[in-house]
Amino acid sequence: MKNDLPDQAVAALKSGRKIEAIKIVRETQGVGLKEAKEAIDWHIGSNPGAYPACEQSELTGGLWIFLVILILIGVGIFYWVG
Repeated sequence: MKNDLPDQAVAALKSGRKIEAIKIVRETQGVGLKEAKEAIDWHIGSNPGAYPACEQSELTGGLWIFLVILILIGVGIFYWVG
C-alpha cells in the first residue's frame, strides 16, 4: 500500500468527499477497494484535524447509535413502569 495519496484524492478529502477519494486512489494506484479505503483512513488518521468533514461522519454515526439506544431504554422504562 502506497502511503502518498494523489493530489486529487487529497483535494477530495479536503472537500469532505471521502468516497470520491477512495475511487481516485483505486484508479490511480490500481489497488482494490479494501486497500484504497485503508490508505484513505490511514491518511486521515495520520493528519488529525486536517479533514474535519471526513472525521465528522464517523462521530455522527456513533451519535445516532447512542440516541437510538437511549430511546430504546426510555421506551423500556416506560413499559416497565406503566
